[in-house]
Amino acid sequence: MLQTILFENKQALKSILTRSAAAPTAEITAVVQSVMDEVARHGDDAVGAFTKRWDQVQTPTMLLSKKEKNSALKSMPTALQQAMDRAYENIRRFHEADWPRSGAVVTAPGVHCQWDWRPIPSVGLYIPGGTAPLFSTALMLGVPARLAGCPHITLCTPPPVHPAVVYAAERCGIE
Repeated sequence: MLQTILFENKQALKSILTRSAAAPTAEITAVVQSVMDEVARHGDDAVGAFTKRWDQVQTPTMLLSKKEKNSALKSMPTALQQAMDRAYENIRRFHEADWPRSGAVVTAPGVHCQWDWRPIPSVGLYIPGGTAPLFSTALMLGVPARLAGCPHITLCTPPPVHPAVVYAAERCGIE
């Protein structure tokens, strides 16, 4: 019934699907700028202070230790590991099937053109955390980055780091 009403009334459908615009106010812009300035001045110390303030988490370092990593990996339920392994393989197959290939073409006698695909030297992946850590995002971003041959992949996520995010990073070969 609702579907029929929506598709018959294009204006109602457009209204429901339109995302409200949240234009940045001067106040929001000022707060964001102050955060950026603080991080530019104080680096990880500022990030740590904001993490404590907004996430109520205090960490001694921004990096996950080997001990924390191993503990997270050991805590992963086997069924979730298997599901993530299947997802990893599906994502990999999908991207490999559509992966760009280098090639060459002669556009006119004596005119040889070619194209080549090269990875960017580094990439940063942000994985949302909090009450709903999106470990699927780690797979969806990590698999193509690894396939592309990016030599340096950094994954960031807010603490506490969910074990499934650690597993996804491990599965993608991200240290």
